[in-house]
Amino acid sequence: HKTIWKGYFFIDNLQLTSIVIILPIQSIFTKERGIFMQLFPNLFSPIQIGKTTVKNRIFMPPLSTNLAEKGYVTDALIEHYSNRAKGSVGLIITEVTTVEPVYTYLPGDMSIYDDSYIPGWKKLVDAVHQYDTKILSQLFHPAGISMDACA
Repeated sequence: HKTIWKGYFFIDNLQLTSIVIILPIQSIFTKERGIFMQLFPNLFSPIQIGKTTVKNRIFMPPLSTNLAEKGYVTDALIEHYSNRAKGSVGLIITEVTTVEPVYTYLPGDMSIYDDSYIPGWKKLVDAVHQYDTKILSQLFHPAGISMDACA
């Protein structure tokens, strides 16, 4: 009996292990928890990454939602990420976040290339932190692609 998780990965004994889930994420924290604890005894234990302690080893990788509006964090984005935090994810890595204004990877991507984006990010971070979940951004710079757009 092997259970696979879709869209989540975790670190066990400092090794990155990708897994895919066929059960609802809630199953990890209810009836199936015993199976997960047998297979992955460190899954629900904290992990130290540099100076940061993450409450467990369930990490959410970056997944595009296209819920931002012209790069700004929206209420829908806050709800999306805070629901994952509420579901006991230890660390969330946000979707692509552009760091320069010339090129947009996808129309609904998040941005942080000037201070006007900070209030939305603050609301997002606060919403996730209320569940003791850490969050970091997947920063994106298109490099050569943006140079082509400028030419």
